[in-house]
Amino acid sequence: MIKELTKKKIVIIGIVSFVIMIIAWIGIYFLRGTKRQDTVYLDEGWTLKINDRTVYDVNIDSYYFSGLKRLDVIEVSRQIEEDLGDRIMARLRVHYSSVEVFVNGEKIYSFGTEEVKRNVFLGSGYCYVELPKDIQGKTLTVRYIANEKNATTDIGRIGFSTPADARRIF
Repeated sequence: MIKELTKKKIVIIGIVSFVIMIIAWIGIYFLRGTKRQDTVYLDEGWTLKINDRTVYDVNIDSYYFSGLKRLDVIEVSRQIEEDLGDRIMARLRVHYSSVEVFVNGEKIYSFGTEEVKRNVFLGSGYCYVELPKDIQGKTLTVRYIANEKNATTDIGRIGFSTPADARRIF
C-alpha cells in the first residue's frame, strides 16, 4: 500500500512538472514573438546646462561633472534629427534626482518633483518615457533636479527602443 502511494505521488509530481514546463515554454514563446529591434543611443551632440553654466556638443556617455548641491538643476537637450522609427520609448537613468522630460518645451513626463520640494528621499533607477511618434525634428530636453549633495556625476546614456523591446530588454 505504501509503495502504491509513493508511485502515485511520483506520477502526480511528474505530471505537474510537465504542465509547468509547457506553460513556461508557451510564455517564453509569446514573449519572444515580436521582432526585436536594436536599442539606439544618441550620445553625442547634447547641450548640457548645470544651473547657469552651459556646455555645447557634449557626449553624455563620457562627460562627467562634480560638486552638485541639493536643488542644482542639470538639463540636457538635443534636436532629434535621426529617424527612430518605432523606437519611441526612452530610458533615462536617474540618481537621487527628480526628472522632467520636454518635447519642444512641452512637458510630457515628470517624476519626483514634489518629493524634491518636500526633501523626501529619491533613490536611483531608470525611468521609461514614451515619446511622441513624430519626435524626429523636435527638441528633447531632460531636466534633473538634484535632491541631495553629489547626487550624480554624469547623465548616462539615453536609450531609445520600441515599447515592446523596452519591456523585454531594459
